[in-house]
Formats: sequence, C-alpha cells, structure tokens
Amino acid sequence: MPDLALRGEVGHRGVRPGRETGPVTSAGSGHAAGRDQESSTAHAVPREAADGPPPWVAVCGTPVAVVQGAWGGRRGLGSGDVCPRCRELAPA
Repeated sequence: MPDLALRGEVGHRGVRPGRETGPVTSAGSGHAAGRDQESSTAHAVPREAADGPPPWVAVCGTPVAVVQGAWGGRRGLGSGDVCPRCRELAPA
C-alpha cells in the first residue's frame, strides 16, 4: 500500500474528502462508489475514471470528492442514500 501513502491520507475512517485514494480495486461491476462533498449521497463512478486522478465524475454527471469501494458494496448500492439516476444507469 505505499501508493496510498503517497497519494492520499488513509486512516481508520477512510480517506479525507478531496484527497486521492489510489486505484480502486475490487471485483464486481465496472463502477466504483463515490460521494460528493456537499452530501452523503452515493454515486457510481466508472472504474476507468476511478482508477485515475481527480476530478471524478459520476455516471449521472455529479462531480465527486471521494472514490472508495465498489458500487455494488456497502459504500455504493448498500448505502442508505443512493443517487436514483446512478442506480438507474449503473445497476449492480
């Protein structure tokens, strides 16, 4: 995990908003879970974009500040607040 140490600040609560997290690697759909800075709404970010540097944009067009985890996991579709447009455009 040296890449994460160089590119972002990872702690027990995850990554600080607005920081890079490094490549998002997990099995599942072609999307990662992202969140915008103004709300806790989960958005789907295409995997290719999520693996690159910010800025990140969700499939619904919303800019996201943090990309962390799989869209099909607890930070994406398993979240209590999921973007309805992302849910429609990027089903698990």
